[in-house]
Amino acid sequence: SSALWQKSPKDKNESVPWSSLAMSGSYDHTIRVWNLDDIPEDGNDDQERCLSVLSHGEPVEALLLMPNADASSPPWLLSAGGHTLKVWNPLTGACVVKVPTQHSKTITSLVAMKR
Repeated sequence: SSALWQKSPKDKNESVPWSSLAMSGSYDHTIRVWNLDDIPEDGNDDQERCLSVLSHGEPVEALLLMPNADASSPPWLLSAGGHTLKVWNPLTGACVVKVPTQHSKTITSLVAMKR
């Protein structure tokens, strides 16, 4: 499972040292947040790209980015795996909430829609 976030041009003046992030989820129970800025065309890169490793606690089946109501804040990162749904701040790595679900089997997908 994966997700991508790029700052909009109006946000690029902020003091954060990157503008494009990717998130990957794995059966090893982790979510990794990656810096995608300035990757060389030849693919050879000795710079550490993994910014953080988040522990979902179960194999990660799905990731979803949701806009934050506060436009100056990063989007929410949702992760699903097992019977668990978690909401993260992808920049700090903090799990904001663990959402109780009534699923009796593994959650395998997440979808969002605008109102």
